[in-house]
Amino acid sequence: MIERLGKSVPSAAGTALGKLREWTRRYWACELAGWVGETGGAALGYWLTGSLAAAAAVATVTCFVTYYLPAYVNALRWSFPTGPGRLAGRAVTANAVAVRSLTVEFGMGEAVDSLAVRPALIYATPLWLDSLMWGWILGGFLADVVFYVFTIFSYERFTRWVVRRPDYTRAAVNSAESACAGPS
Repeated sequence: MIERLGKSVPSAAGTALGKLREWTRRYWACELAGWVGETGGAALGYWLTGSLAAAAAVATVTCFVTYYLPAYVNALRWSFPTGPGRLAGRAVTANAVAVRSLTVEFGMGEAVDSLAVRPALIYATPLWLDSLMWGWILGGFLADVVFYVFTIFSYERFTRWVVRRPDYTRAAVNSAESACAGPS
């Protein structure tokens, strides 16, 4: 915070750093799982067929599956309603909310990424660099940059439709403060 004319104003660096932390915390596990799936899928596809095109296709599919598995599990956990009601009804509601959240947050980025950018880069970058592994790594990184431009835009723009991690610490502090405050 910066003091200006007696008022606390958040600094630009603090806000940007806070957003960077939020995005990293939100996407890190998904990114790691997706990267392992992508490089493993590319290697498997190339090993089985000897074709860069097949490797790019397999890498795109395995990246999709391994990236969205932790994203879906987190969205499901964070959206699962507590309290009374039938478990089956709450499970259906949580699944619907999780799918809607993933579609809103990742849909645009995934469409651009999986249908055009990632397969093209996973195919072409090894040819440009004359190295399979470095080409796959650089191609995946460049595809991720494009993907996250769209994804973070959607996350920030359509935030009310996206499931977020509950802030247990803040909720616990607020409830403890209200309990200690006593009757008004």
